[in-house]
Amino acid sequence: MERTNWEDYLVQFELIAAINKWSDLEKALELATSLRGSAQSILTNLRPEMRTNFVQLTAALASRFQPENQAEMYRAQMKSKIRGRTEQIPVLGQDIKRLVRLAYPSAPMEVKELFST
Repeated sequence: MERTNWEDYLVQFELIAAINKWSDLEKALELATSLRGSAQSILTNLRPEMRTNFVQLTAALASRFQPENQAEMYRAQMKSKIRGRTEQIPVLGQDIKRLVRLAYPSAPMEVKELFST
């Protein structure tokens, strides 16, 4: 998870959990055992009962990897985004959509789509 955006990781994880029909306990255990690097170190700071609680575990990870105060940083990245020499336009478009989603986390989907087009 170290190089993946938390929100993207969680969406994919929840899809995998749905396919496998995991309970909340199974989701917490699967998520906890899949963590690496700084994400894994968060487990050490959690009480043992929080490590097996999916809601509490995802809240702890979100507070570390998706804090609301990073929105301004993503807005700055979005404003300064330019196409690289070898960057393909579809890749640039996806990156802009990702930055808009992160820069305006509470905005309605219609607004996010407007910003990213």
